[in-house]
Amino acid sequence: MCRWSYLHEKEIVSFHADPPRPRSLLWKCFSEQGFTKHKDIVYLARPPGAPVWQSRSTVEVSVNLGGVEKFGFGTSRWDELQLQYLFAHLPFEEHERFIAAVERTSDLLQLLPHYRGAVATAQRLREEFAKAREEVLQTTGEEPGSEVLAILILDTYPRYT
Repeated sequence: MCRWSYLHEKEIVSFHADPPRPRSLLWKCFSEQGFTKHKDIVYLARPPGAPVWQSRSTVEVSVNLGGVEKFGFGTSRWDELQLQYLFAHLPFEEHERFIAAVERTSDLLQLLPHYRGAVATAQRLREEFAKAREEVLQTTGEEPGSEVLAILILDTYPRYT
């Protein structure tokens, strides 16, 4: 386990396609949910008005083939899709929007989501995120999304292993 893992900067839910699927079909899945595409970056934006130290997106998308991130929605294929949640950089209640996006993506792609190697039900994600929140509180004294936590995380960089 990484020595910085207690900060819970990013939580990842993944979908695996076997055999690989065309990337060109993914944008429809995300556009139906209100995701934004800026060049090759796809994300679910938060409503305006978030504090400057918090993430501007609830969900960020990463598309991979053979363990290599692929950009755009062209003619290539994908075998792993990651929905990334910047846990420490968002207020705790934002996790419900993330979970809703996971569920909807699962429905649209007809694939099961996975979190830390196991199937990720909405209830499991809520329980795991509650544990992560508690760990952040116990180790830093701060809530996810707080300005002090953002400063604390920033102060851990650069990280050397």
